[in-house]
Amino acid sequence: MGACCTPAPYENPNDPDSGKSTFHKILFLGSGGCGKSTLFKQLRKLYGQGFSAQNRNDAINGISTFVVETMQHLLEDEKCNYEEFEDEKAVTAAKQIMTIQTETGKIVILNEEITTNIKILWALPEIKELFDETAKLMLNGPCAHFFESMDRISASNYQPTDKDMLMQRRPTTGLIE
Repeated sequence: MGACCTPAPYENPNDPDSGKSTFHKILFLGSGGCGKSTLFKQLRKLYGQGFSAQNRNDAINGISTFVVETMQHLLEDEKCNYEEFEDEKAVTAAKQIMTIQTETGKIVILNEEITTNIKILWALPEIKELFDETAKLMLNGPCAHFFESMDRISASNYQPTDKDMLMQRRPTTGLIE
């Protein structure tokens, strides 16, 4: 990943208070999934204003979608034949998780049923083993943090922590300022 920073603090010529407030502009370059947005979030947390309440509220659906999509990807993997799980509850849980639609713009709410199903599936050794194998290629490694915290992230009063905000994996399009 490459980065470019203005050599001197940037002053907005159209802003009368420009001399009072200076900032640097940074351009991050890199392929998809290399961590540009995550690095930006870390800089915001350490040197900026941190995460606003709006940022945290926006992240709730992103985290929910990330959790469900990651479990769906595991169940769709050619090495996973969920219809042959020994535990009938796990088979039912897998079928129900596969029916959840997570298209762009669709809100995913981690209700009690979804949470229970994901916890049943995450408890299976074959799912954890498959997760460990695929985490290297699919960039879903941070999702283990959320699978281990299903009760917390599915609570009705859930507000993402700083760690949750940084662990969330969501493709970014466009510019972040």
